[in-house]
Amino acid sequence: MKHFPQEGVEIIQYWINHEKAQKSWAEEFKIIYNPKNWFLEILEAQILRENPEVVYNTTLNIIPYEFIQRIKQKVKKKIFWISYYGVQRIGEFVQFKEYDLFLTGFRELEKELKTENQKYEFLPHYFDDQLCKSSFNSKRNKSFSFAGSLTLNSHDGNIFLYRRHVVEALMDRCNLEVSSELNQENNNPKEAIRQRICKIRYEIYQLLNSLPQPFRILNLVRGLKEIPDWELEVKADHFFNPRLMKQVLPPSFGSKVYKLLNDSKITLNVHGHVSANYGKAKFAVGNIRLFEATGAGCCLLTDHLPHLEEFFIADEEIVTFRNKGEAVEKAQYLMDNPMIAESIAKKGHKKAWRHHSSEIRAKQFYQILKRYV
Repeated sequence: MKHFPQEGVEIIQYWINHEKAQKSWAEEFKIIYNPKNWFLEILEAQILRENPEVVYNTTLNIIPYEFIQRIKQKVKKKIFWISYYGVQRIGEFVQFKEYDLFLTGFRELEKELKTENQKYEFLPHYFDDQLCKSSFNSKRNKSFSFAGSLTLNSHDGNIFLYRRHVVEALMDRCNLEVSSELNQENNNPKEAIRQRICKIRYEIYQLLNSLPQPFRILNLVRGLKEIPDWELEVKADHFFNPRLMKQVLPPSFGSKVYKLLNDSKITLNVHGHVSANYGKAKFAVGNIRLFEATGAGCCLLTDHLPHLEEFFIADEEIVTFRNKGEAVEKAQYLMDNPMIAESIAKKGHKKAWRHHSSEIRAKQFYQILKRYV
């Protein structure tokens, strides 16, 4: 977005889920809104005030279709609506509606747009070239880092479970430095230990209940079978390992993420669960960290997914793993061989700056606007 003025496009950007910033804007322009519905009412006031030619929503699931319909009725001129599709579709967003054009940087999600005959353009994520340097920096004081979410999502309890297990293994065996927000609901040490005890108790119950009749202790010991919750299986694995929890540093956002990456020799990326291609692919390659890490000059260790070769050459410009064990093995190899890690980092850095910077994406986005608007 920062490069758009160079292309002759005026950009006004709002972080519509940033409550403090949005309410501050409403106060400045004397906008009256219902505190219970501030999110949409302030956004509506912003669109009506700016009277734009194009509205670009960077996350499909964040604006209800009904809201767009209402804006279309209130605004007399034609507004071109664009949405970026890069998240799992839920609720009403299982259907593609209201937008004139969809953008996506994920081939697996592109298949859905193509199948449903939607107008779309392929536009991958990118790194902010104003927060990185085009010259490679070899002097880095962090060996191995990870910055990202480890919090379980309410609508999909397994969305970050695989990522969490990989992170825990690398923290335990490779001294991975983690920057993340751990919420109380899923990262309570006392509850995590209690759940694991309950899980052991559940397995004991199943074992005792499956023994042949003469040995069924559940029937022989008076009252044992009536102990509450023996038969309930708990989700102990959803809790972050209590032993590692205190090692997790506060989360990093924005420029702080780039500072962490600029200081890291090796960094970890694990793609989020998007249930792509109508559920056939749980994960889709092309998240923003893929480009932020390489743009900052890290040696990137990331999960191996289809279509990755469209962006980087595996084990030459980045390093990939197919499971938790391989992630540990390759991370240890890179840490034991810093010259190889730096060589891979340099190649990935060169590729990122040649093809995936914010300046390059701005030019590509501008060409898309010229074709459609």
